[in-house]
Amino acid sequence: MSGFGEKKKENQGSSKKLQKLSEQDLKAKSINNHIKGNLDEAEKGYAAFLKNGYSDADIISNYALICEEKEENDKAIKLYKKCAKSFPNHIYSKINLSFLYYKLNNLEKAETIIEEAIKLKPNLPNGHCIRGLILKSLNKYDESKLSLEKAVELDKNYIDAYINLGLLNKDSNKYNEAEEYYLKALEINMKNNDSMHTLNNYQKINFFSLFASSGTIICCALPSLLVTVGAGASLSSFLGAFPEIIWISQYKEYVFLFAFISIIFAGIVQWKARDLPCPTNQQLAEQCKRSRKLSFYIYLFSVILLSIGFTFTFILPMFFEG
Repeated sequence: MSGFGEKKKENQGSSKKLQKLSEQDLKAKSINNHIKGNLDEAEKGYAAFLKNGYSDADIISNYALICEEKEENDKAIKLYKKCAKSFPNHIYSKINLSFLYYKLNNLEKAETIIEEAIKLKPNLPNGHCIRGLILKSLNKYDESKLSLEKAVELDKNYIDAYINLGLLNKDSNKYNEAEEYYLKALEINMKNNDSMHTLNNYQKINFFSLFASSGTIICCALPSLLVTVGAGASLSSFLGAFPEIIWISQYKEYVFLFAFISIIFAGIVQWKARDLPCPTNQQLAEQCKRSRKLSFYIYLFSVILLSIGFTFTFILPMFFEG
């Protein structure tokens, strides 16, 4: 029966390693684990961060979020309160605490805290949407409607606000108005799905341009470089291993033309994708931003590869021949 003891020692060793990290490294590692969904590792990192005496609003608030997910609500409330006290201007600790109280049906506390949050940042759609939910549960329907409409005014694509306005009107027997809000939410959701689908397709095009650019390095630039530096023996060995390169190199102009057209097409696609809206859902929005950033880096790398290939294949040989 050594499993439990070994696991305990392993966790203790892991915690000690975390505590030896610098403040910035520990913060980065913990948040990265949280983003990747490694909640247990993220929680250990956050706990080690606070145990080391460090203080950071995002760390405390994120730690509270994990506790909330694990339904350790008392611990989550304690952490949110600590964050709000240490960092009075940290808006999300107040909003998250208010929403947690709302879920626990402690509506008076939820209302008090969300009012504080909105005073702190009046133009945050999420704050007004949560306020609307709380006021609806308190049977303050008119005030709830005003809050939800304010959320929509601040963010025209806020699906949750439209859905809650639909529910509010349905409960008030205003079925036509409810239907309009539901249809609007559905329309936005479809647009979000279309945007994500389009971004994914654009990313595939950028990968294709990377493939085309890489081909110019292998078929043309590398042999040209070996000839230029006088490494004939290495070139012979290389061509012996990959004899197909000889045939492809005979058509290097067409290879570069194909790669150049691919890069131009990918560039046009990249330009069109710059204004595509990301979903209002926080997780999907982050995925959308990561996808857009990755696409840009792939395209940039493709351009660099094509430039290197063109330089070694056409420009440098002219200088050496001259």
